[in-house]
Amino acid sequence: LWHFDEVGGQKAADAGRQRLNGTAGLDTRTEFGRFRSARVFSSSIESWVFVPFVPGLNTPLFTVEAWIEPTELSNGELSLIAARWTEQPQEQSWLLALTGRQLVNAFTDPTPPAYFDRITFGTSPARLVFVYQRDDASPPQSFSSVSEVFLNRWTHVAASIDGEVVRIYLNGVLHAQFAVRGGVRS
Repeated sequence: LWHFDEVGGQKAADAGRQRLNGTAGLDTRTEFGRFRSARVFSSSIESWVFVPFVPGLNTPLFTVEAWIEPTELSNGELSLIAARWTEQPQEQSWLLALTGRQLVNAFTDPTPPAYFDRITFGTSPARLVFVYQRDDASPPQSFSSVSEVFLNRWTHVAASIDGEVVRIYLNGVLHAQFAVRGGVRS
């Protein structure tokens, strides 16, 4: 449980039982956020928090949530909120993101940010999207909210998966649910 409310520095303290502290990138800053001095993230490549893997994070059933205040949409496919995902096929588990303008065409520009084009194809901009990879050899499963997330407004976003249903919430209200088969790749 990371609150991202440290008064400064690069440490992101875990308030949960396991104390899985993270390290913040150089371009995250602590200033007035949704709650107290919440950490602010930007579109910089140095704006992130990394939490090292431990087996306790290896669960196929979970909920991920965050308070976000997007100020603009990405020109690419996605703005990641939280993820356990890399470009390596065997290292893809799940991601929670906001869809962007999708102005990049994967056929004419196959380099990032077109990496997520196959996941977001046909999804409207400013939608909360939850993507996960099942343990089998199937392609990633992608689910999005029906309503957009508004710019310049604080919104609580969440996605949960219990092995049978993926649920997407905006401000505590269920916005979409989808029947699924199986849990998330560990």
